[in-house]
Amino acid sequence: MSFLIAYLSFADLERGFSLISLASGFKGFFESILKTDKPIMISSKENPKHSKFYNHPQIQWLYCVPKYPCSIDDINFDEISNFDGFSNHCPETIAPITAVNSGAQLIEIHITDDKSKDYFDNNVSFDYTELDEIMKVVRCAEGSK
Repeated sequence: MSFLIAYLSFADLERGFSLISLASGFKGFFESILKTDKPIMISSKENPKHSKFYNHPQIQWLYCVPKYPCSIDDINFDEISNFDGFSNHCPETIAPITAVNSGAQLIEIHITDDKSKDYFDNNVSFDYTELDEIMKVVRCAEGSK
């Protein structure tokens, strides 16, 4: 199980790319990114098995409900088996834990050091205590398999 913490800085583009879905208008842009040979993560609610890029070795697919925030009821955990991982937009810690239990091999979550701030994604971000809780439960579950 891998955890991904996304940072919003240009320096992180040196390591790879994180994209939200594959909009048809961005085809040229996407083709350019593929040429970099860097890892690409694509977050989408649509089943990636229908994409011509589904088995591309550079790409990891993350199931994502494109809503800030989404509720636990918005997440179709049965869909996760069609993806490599899960991009969380749910404020409940049970969401990424359930995603792992549903087969996600990669979890992308938002982290904040201050939930009182007015950051654009703070309503779906976990603080360090919640992150620690999620990681402990996931590691415990991995050890019991």
